[in-house]
Amino acid sequence: MISIDLANDVEIAKELQDYLKSKGIDSHLEAAEIKIDKTAFDLKIFKSFLKYTKRTKHSVKKINPKLFLISISVGVEDLGMGTCEICGLVDFEEQLFSHRWTHGI
Repeated sequence: MISIDLANDVEIAKELQDYLKSKGIDSHLEAAEIKIDKTAFDLKIFKSFLKYTKRTKHSVKKINPKLFLISISVGVEDLGMGTCEICGLVDFEEQLFSHRWTHGI
């Protein structure tokens, strides 16, 4: 069984279920998650759904072979966070300032 998590967006979940039905794919809606009775699934159908519904901010991620996530990606910068240029640590800007000192910068 394949699961598609829609990040608690019930409206888009209903639209996706209708879209899948129009493509001849049976699915079950549980809150904001869709279940499909298949063992493998190509994410192209989800990308075509996003294009069809003009949801340009949304993206599809394959979390594992049986779980997909459709959501709006938010960058760490939008949350007031940053990344250490040396080691890649992600933290709030205030903590990064002192963290960078551990690298000698």
